[in-house]
Amino acid sequence: MLKPEALAKAVMESDDAFAWVMVLDERGEALAHVYSQYKGGGVKIREKTKERLGALDAIFLQSFSQAEKWYGAMEFILLAYGRTKILLMYSKRRKIYLAAKISRSAMAELLFRKVRALLK
Repeated sequence: MLKPEALAKAVMESDDAFAWVMVLDERGEALAHVYSQYKGGGVKIREKTKERLGALDAIFLQSFSQAEKWYGAMEFILLAYGRTKILLMYSKRRKIYLAAKISRSAMAELLFRKVRALLK
């Protein structure tokens, strides 16, 4: 099983659509954060901000857990903003959250399949 840093790098390398990838523990604390070499690194995020983003990701994923009772197991959550999309996932087996900034034109379902293969 890949360590958080290696997992983040593997996800990043799986597709050019990823701008950055963050791996978080169940409390929403960042374990690894990797930027794409093709996207110029983007804006660097302070450690305190990473923790807040991680907590927010964890809250979003927890809040959608009720919907699993209605529709089945949640695979991912897609948050779409004006200039970006964030893909949120939770691995029950590994007990980690994964947040990734993806390009606006990226197909989230295809990217999710690549990430799911890496999480197995």
